[in-house]
Amino acid sequence: MHLAIRTAALLVLAVSPARPEPMVPAAIARAQERLTAAMDAASLASATAGCGQALDASDVSPDARDGARRALRAAVLAARDRLASRLRRAVESDLRERLPAHAAELQRRREAAVGHIMDEFAYPDGEAGRAVQPRVDAKLEAVREMWETPLLAVGRRMPLLAAELETLNAATALALESAGIDRLATDAVTLSDLLADADGTYARLLREAPADAFGRNRLEQNRKVAAWNAQVAGLAPETAEQIEVTNAYREMLGRLALQIDPALCRAAQEHAEAMARAKRLFHRDGGDGTPESRIRKAGYEPLAIGENICGPAATAREAHALWCRSPGHHRTLIDPLFNQIGVGHAEGFWVQNFGRGRLRKPGENP
Repeated sequence: MHLAIRTAALLVLAVSPARPEPMVPAAIARAQERLTAAMDAASLASATAGCGQALDASDVSPDARDGARRALRAAVLAARDRLASRLRRAVESDLRERLPAHAAELQRRREAAVGHIMDEFAYPDGEAGRAVQPRVDAKLEAVREMWETPLLAVGRRMPLLAAELETLNAATALALESAGIDRLATDAVTLSDLLADADGTYARLLREAPADAFGRNRLEQNRKVAAWNAQVAGLAPETAEQIEVTNAYREMLGRLALQIDPALCRAAQEHAEAMARAKRLFHRDGGDGTPESRIRKAGYEPLAIGENICGPAATAREAHALWCRSPGHHRTLIDPLFNQIGVGHAEGFWVQNFGRGRLRKPGENP
């Protein structure tokens, strides 16, 4: 009898129900459904109406209330992203139809920048040149914008796109506010956010769609030069990077890429080492000859030559930046007369040797 009583007591304890957690208001589930189905900014903005008050009035635990708000935030931002993607696809489709016009715009910006750089009166050496450097930089930045982020460059001049984006961000803010959710700065979609994923693809299309026959020929030659350069072995990493930076810059400005010439590289390296030993920059008065004699001694017979030097510069990009802020060096860097290059580097001293000669074909022995 005693055992039966104990058993009965255990059974009662086993089936005794716990006090249930109050349910999150049904309005939250309905809001999530509306957010999933939102087709425009207006439906996004109204999807969470009343959710904040419903949560505040419910008797759920603070943890459950916070969890519901986190779920609502995720649903609001997912709806925002879906609508932003639709807007991006529409913009990209519209702009692709205007690809030839954008190629022409890129060329117009190039001509403005290159024309200023190559004009010795508008961009002179010395203090006068440094005074106008900001104007040159602004024109270069306009080219770079169209070269690297063309959708963003064009999108900034589309007031209807800006209005659509503003409407989407306002709807997102209202949906979060209605749910009693604090807004963050990252909740707003910027034009850069909207177009970033598509910009790389469009930039490649733009670069491969020159505005004229000369541009198409330039593109084909640059491909051949890149193929030949890729087979040149034995370059120091810093030398290879300097040549890549130079060619990328020239291509951005519509110039032909430069083919690596081993003899020019030898001459450049020997001169860089001579300057490093002397711990100073020089073209002619360092005891190792002139640019022309050094190049010829290395085995290069030029139709034209040029030489840039700088130092100290820790990296290839730092050297490039120094040359781009010196009018004479800048002109040499993008001179259309040259089609070959050699680079040398020693202890922070850099040399670029430029030449014009017969271009080798891919597969030809360097």
